[in-house]
Amino acid sequence: MVVMFTRPVDVYSSLEMLSVGSNLCDHILTDESLDKLSKYKRLNCVWSSKVQLVIYLQKPMEENIFELSLRKGIFKEDSSNIALVNDEPIKIVMRKLTTEWWVYTPRLVITGPSEVPRCGLFSLSGHYSSPKGTTGVAFKWTVTRDNLPSTSTEEPINEELTHIVSSTTSQNLILDAILFQPGVNSTTMHQ
Repeated sequence: MVVMFTRPVDVYSSLEMLSVGSNLCDHILTDESLDKLSKYKRLNCVWSSKVQLVIYLQKPMEENIFELSLRKGIFKEDSSNIALVNDEPIKIVMRKLTTEWWVYTPRLVITGPSEVPRCGLFSLSGHYSSPKGTTGVAFKWTVTRDNLPSTSTEEPINEELTHIVSSTTSQNLILDAILFQPGVNSTTMHQ
């Protein structure tokens, strides 16, 4: 959760402004807000600047709209000759960011060497671009040999290579060049 202030603010006690974590959350959030946020487990409040307060939740936010209240008497305008302290709780309506406005289709780009090296390890990385990010995305890798006639008598793809590739679900695939047949330039990797 990100709270943006229209003007630079300071916490009434400058010592608290330097605090980080749940004790800062306890100091600035009302008891009602702390109770509502308790279902997200551990809270961590951080001042990223004089105009931005970030509240980290351990679990993703469920609600699309969330009302948050900051305690009264805690905040004052920063660098002001006559600094006014908030005499009422500050109520904030937070809206969950959605990605419904994003129109492009998710894309995957694989980076790595264009040729299998003669020896040693090499890696392929899948760079996934989606409005929803890579959370919950399992990568499925396969290896095939292109342009190989079905009647070919060439050796099949190494079983160990097939097993390593098929059991990898992360976006990074690390392979040993020894698993590939030397001199074959039509082997491709794809998602």
